[in-house]
Amino acid sequence: EALLAFFLALSSLPFDRQIAFVEEFYTSQEGRIQKFLDWAQGWMPDAPFVSIEHHGITCDGCEMRPLRGPRFTCTGCSNYDVCAGCYARRSILHGGEFCNHTFQCKPFDWHGVWLQHHVMDPLLMMQGAWGMKGPWFPGEGKGKGKGKGKGKDGKGKGKGKDKGKGK
Repeated sequence: EALLAFFLALSSLPFDRQIAFVEEFYTSQEGRIQKFLDWAQGWMPDAPFVSIEHHGITCDGCEMRPLRGPRFTCTGCSNYDVCAGCYARRSILHGGEFCNHTFQCKPFDWHGVWLQHHVMDPLLMMQGAWGMKGPWFPGEGKGKGKGKGKGKDGKGKGKGKDKGKGK
């Protein structure tokens, strides 16, 4: 319950403060976090790892498809999504007249998480949502940064079949 209360309190902070907190926490506790993850993996060695994927979504920065890990959506544009790596370069990738736009983080594909909840351990789900390095995070974008990725239907950027449905 304490961990859930902590995550709920963290989610109430402005996004930039959430990022700063998590970066500071991880930096100060990296060794302990890794020991905890190793310990937890020992308790569930056969648990499958499923990375979080946003099906039908392409990163408009590096063209990673499907977008894996946290998804950042521009609140000022109807169809602009970037991965965590491109979010760090958002002012370059989404600059010019759009440089003052803010982004909303969508760490999970809630539909995918709902479908996977019977086979995925909560610890692995969190690791999949935020873990951006390692063998559990297959595939990388092309690094072109042109924002011309296409959805599943091949007719536009990012949203595929969900295009225009106000997700």
